[in-house]
Amino acid sequence: YLDVQAMAVNETWLHRCDHGVFFTNEPFEEDKKVPFRTVFAGIPDTYDNLFYKSRYAFYYISNILKANFEWYVKADDDTFFILENLRSYLRKFDPNEPYYFGYRMSHFLVGARL
Repeated sequence: YLDVQAMAVNETWLHRCDHGVFFTNEPFEEDKKVPFRTVFAGIPDTYDNLFYKSRYAFYYISNILKANFEWYVKADDDTFFILENLRSYLRKFDPNEPYYFGYRMSHFLVGARL
């Protein structure tokens, strides 16, 4: 399942990035068709662990990867975007300033029946 997800992300938009890392909860056999490394975090794949998985990914990027990029994107395997449009949009912003682009889902779910 994971290898299918990684291939789909790689074949659509990830290969246009300067670098990429897959964070997984299970060992992932590297594939030469996916030129990016994977990090086995071992954090169970449950809704309650989403915060911890994201926190670990940001920790890894800032303390272990230590790559010098202007921007970082955290995306899930069901995310798609046109990287060229994102790059164009980000040119308007100073990469040395902190930004959060996105939506906080709980704001939209207040009062919603699930």
